[in-house]
Amino acid sequence: MKIAHRPIHLILAFFVLTACVSNPVPETATVQPGVTAQPSPTRTPTVEPTDTAQPTPTPVPPPTIPVTPVEPVNDLPQGTDGYPWWNDTVFYEVFVRSFYDSDGDGIGDFNGLTARLDYLNDGDPNTTTDLGVTGVWLLPIHPSPSYHGYDVTDYYAINPEYGTMEDFQQLLREAHRRGVRVLIDLVLNHTSSGHPWFLAAQDPSSAKRDWYIWSEENPGYLGPWGQTVWHP
Repeated sequence: MKIAHRPIHLILAFFVLTACVSNPVPETATVQPGVTAQPSPTRTPTVEPTDTAQPTPTPVPPPTIPVTPVEPVNDLPQGTDGYPWWNDTVFYEVFVRSFYDSDGDGIGDFNGLTARLDYLNDGDPNTTTDLGVTGVWLLPIHPSPSYHGYDVTDYYAINPEYGTMEDFQQLLREAHRRGVRVLIDLVLNHTSSGHPWFLAAQDPSSAKRDWYIWSEENPGYLGPWGQTVWHP
């Protein structure tokens, strides 16, 4: 029997919010839930003149892409002019592993990021020596067998290579003191094969069985970088 994580890569941002300076994320193109991507219109081939008259090709109408209205988000701090705070926040994406190593083991960590927060925002609006960042987006920080951290083994813990939970909490305090919000990737739509949910799901009678996709045959799906994501 072949088993696999769901072949869908979605990143859910879990917001760690406190009362701090409000400001947003530059808008990026995203596919809204419920929106089905339509194929690009087919290019009409050019008909070269010949001795025999050719029929005029029928124009291909452009595709119609449905739009899903975005509902307002309630009970969150507002930014300028009544827009959500993330609309004018200056975000800086951080892969903790490669940002700054505080203990010399060759791996970036929370203490290293905390030590370099002044580079992002020193908390003083009158200085011009920082980047003016008001939001930090951390790539996955949970325990994982992979360097990138996207196959999580414990959503309630911190990757020990990055430090301790206390180190992470200290990072939050220092960021908030500077008016910087912190978001983390909370990757819930797929797990590590070592996660307790997946281990339990291997039992056909488990309540977690249908949390994963199971197939007798390899459907041949490849990940976004051509990697195999289905395993026997």
